[in-house]
This record gives sequence, structure tokens and C-alpha cells, in this order.
Amino acid sequence: MEVQESQLDAKHLIAAQMYALGHSNLEIGNELGYSQETIRKWAIGKEFKAEVRRIRERSVEETVGVLTSVGKKSAHILLEMLNRDNLSDREKLTAIKLGLEFLFKGFDTFNVVVEIAELKEMLRRATDGNASTDI
Repeated sequence: MEVQESQLDAKHLIAAQMYALGHSNLEIGNELGYSQETIRKWAIGKEFKAEVRRIRERSVEETVGVLTSVGKKSAHILLEMLNRDNLSDREKLTAIKLGLEFLFKGFDTFNVVVEIAELKEMLRRATDGNASTDI
């Protein structure tokens, strides 16, 4: 992913981070000392939208990186366990089952988090009167 320098000032960047995390315009305004309407106006700006997208993309990339790393480590540990002679086949299968369940829970949790963030965004747009705003 190409890293781009943002033209937003510090308050706009903080607002974009909060927005990307699912905070409402009212919450952001209260935190930064601006009105809900001011935050709404910022949120429809091209540069602000681009920053929110960059924040969300980085978050997804970091999460996928962590899950991938955990998956590789789990696979390595499971392979080591399978090669041990002091474990029964039952113990090996139990370890595999637990390892796979752990991995799938991580990916399921990630999917749920992404879906919740998308639903929060849709709800925020609807309640802020910005249902057509595409962030």
C-alpha cells in the first residue's frame, strides 16, 4: 500500500481516527470541542474520507498480519507436536483440533469486528442524516 502524506491538521486527524473507530459526530465534537455539524462537514470532505479509508486499511492490514503470524506459529507448534513420539495419536488429534478451533475463532472474531464496524458506519450515516456519504 502506498503511504500518502495527509494534508489534514492534528484535530482533523484525531477526528478521522475516532470516525474510523466508529465514534459518532457528537462524540467526536464533544472530545475536540467542535459542534456535531462541524464534524459532519469535515466528514464529507474528500481528504477526510481518504484519511478514514487509510486508517481502516491499515487496521485491517495489521489485524491480518497478526492473524497470519499467529496462524504460522500455531502451525509450527502443531507440527512439532505431531512429530513427538511421546504423544498418543489421540493427544495429537486433540492438539490439532484445539489449534484449528483457536485459529478459526480468531478469523471469525476478525470478520465479526469488520461487520460491526460496517454496521456502525451505516447507522452513524443514517442517524447523522448522511446516508449517502460514502466513507
